[in-house]
Formats: sequence, C-alpha cells, structure tokens
Amino acid sequence: MQRSILIFFLIICVFLFFVSFIKVINAADNRLVKLRKKIAVLDQSLSLDKTKRADIEKRIFLIENHIKQANVLIINNQNNINDKKLKLINLKEKQQQLKKSLFKQRQEINRYIKTIFLMGREPYLKLIFSQQDPKLFGRMQHYFQYIMKANLARLDQAEQTEQALNETKATLLVEKKQLERLIKQQEIDLKKLSNDKQLKDQLVTIISTSINEKSKRLVDLYKNEKRLLALIEQLDQESLKFVQSQVKSFSLMKKQLLCPFNYINYDQAIKNLAMLRKNKPVFIPIKQGSPVQAAYYGQVVFANQLKGYGQLVIIDHAEGYMSLYGYNQKLLVSKGQWISAGDLIALSGQGSEGIGMYFELRHNNQVVSLKDWCQKINLA
Repeated sequence: MQRSILIFFLIICVFLFFVSFIKVINAADNRLVKLRKKIAVLDQSLSLDKTKRADIEKRIFLIENHIKQANVLIINNQNNINDKKLKLINLKEKQQQLKKSLFKQRQEINRYIKTIFLMGREPYLKLIFSQQDPKLFGRMQHYFQYIMKANLARLDQAEQTEQALNETKATLLVEKKQLERLIKQQEIDLKKLSNDKQLKDQLVTIISTSINEKSKRLVDLYKNEKRLLALIEQLDQESLKFVQSQVKSFSLMKKQLLCPFNYINYDQAIKNLAMLRKNKPVFIPIKQGSPVQAAYYGQVVFANQLKGYGQLVIIDHAEGYMSLYGYNQKLLVSKGQWISAGDLIALSGQGSEGIGMYFELRHNNQVVSLKDWCQKINLA
C-alpha cells in the first residue's frame, strides 16, 4: 500500500515538474515572439528613417547645386556691375576732358569773333596805321572766317559726342540698377536656399542620431534574441531528454500505435486493409482534406514535396523506426519539429492511386507489416 502511494506521489511530482517545465518553455517562446515583433517594428522604423534620410540628402544635394549656381550668377553679375562702374568712370573722365575742350573751343571762337569784329569795324584806320596792303587784310579776314567755321564744326561734333556720352551713361546707369536689383533678389534667394539647407542638415543630423540609436537597440535586440534562442534550445533539449525518459521505446509500442486517420469507408478500405498484413506501404482512400495524425512521438526529418509521394512527411521514432505520410495536399509541420502521438501533421490529398493518403512504417529502411503495430482501425 505504501509502495503504491509512493509511486503515485512520484508520478504527481513528475507531472508537476513537467507542467512547470512546459510553462517555462512557453514563457520563453512568448518572450521570443514579443521580441521578434519589437525587432520587426524597429527594423521597419529604421528602414523608413534611412529612406527619409536618403531623400533629404538628395534634396540637400540639389540645394547645394542651386546654391553653387546662384553664387556663380551673383559673381558674374557683380563682375558686370564692376565693368559698368569702370565704364562710367571712364565716361566721366571723357566728359570732363570734353567739357574742357568745349570750354577752350568756345574761348577760341569768342576770340576769333572779337578779332573779326574789330577788323570789320575799323578796317581803313587799321590799314593807315599798319601801312599794309589792303589785299592782305582781305586774305586775313577770310582766314579768320575759315578757322572759325572749323572751330564751330569741332564744337558741333564735341556737343554731339557729349550727347552720345550722356545717352551711354544713362543706359549704363539703368543696366547697373537692374543688375543691382537682380543681385539683391539673388542674394535673397540664396539666403532662402542656405536656410533651407541648414534646416535639412539639422533634420539629417536628427534622423542620423535616431538611426544610430535604433541600430544600437536593434543590435541589442538581436543579441537578446540570440540569448533567448539559446535558452529555448537548452530548455528544448532538457525537455526532450525528460520526455524521452518518460516515453516508451518505439519497439514496445506494438499494437498500440495510433492510425494516422480517424474514419474510413469499409467498402473502400477492405481491399487496402489486406495490405496491413503484408510488409508493404498502404494507400488509404479517405476524403480529401482529412486530418492526418502522427502515429507516435518523434522528430520530423522530412517535410516537403517528393516525386512519387507528393507532399511527404517522415517522422523519426529512434531505434531505426520511421513512419511516412504521403499524398498530402498541405503540410502542417516542418523539418526538425518534435511532435507527439496524435498531433496533426498534414491534410490528406490525392496521389497516383486516387484520393487518399499513403502510409508506411519502416525499420532499418525496411517496410514492416502495419498489423503488428497499429491499433484497430475505426471503420465507418
């Protein structure tokens, strides 16, 4: 009696230990799921920040080009203004020289006019006192008239030149003012571009700082993920050792294996049931999309498409035993996954023999008779 109580107590302890162990594994799995969600969100945010930074840097590049072009235009216009200022200075000097020349020419003309006037007023008196030939006096008078006409012509030409200089000066002044207004507007535009570039530079700095911080956080999260995966792997190994210590050896499961299907039609299955007595695979004609269950505890070593078998699942039960499940339309497990007896591993489909599933049991790569292993099949 005491022995039975002790065994029962040990079973309860083992069960409670297993339950607590499963809770620890589930908690670690939940932490891993949450951690991966954080990683995904942070990675997406990081990608958006990098995209924004690239876009802003592209705009900054364009702004810098505009600034360079604006600076070149301002320099060119400033050079044009300087040229026009120099031309205005030269014009002013020419005007001063021209004014002096005009003043001298006017003085000369006035002097000639006065001389001619005096010669014409008292010609005879001058002839008497000078005792000169009258013909000479006439020639002198004509000479003075010729000189006066020449001076008047030069004076007229000088006045025309002065007028042209004034017009050129006015044009240069207008152009100079236009260039000054243009430079002023360009300087305003340049200031706006510089301010825009400064703001974008600040924004790039902020985004870069954010990217660096998020990158560091992402690295930390990946490290946490790695540590958590190592912990889960360790827990899985310990759990596997514990489960393996509690699970019966496959060789002891004769007549106790679960069939990988629930119910089949008797008329359709009767022919295939005869295959259970032979060392051959079995095709079971079950409805398409029916659940396919694992016959026993083990590890999935293959879960993929295989020519001749369709979507195939192979489970390793240790000690050289394997179970194969073929002709599936959908697989619900993946390679490396540990499963228990009765776990849903696939949905049935159809193969070369029709709608149904392919099932076989192997030991040391040899097909064995299923009648010695499977429980009684449920027939509808």
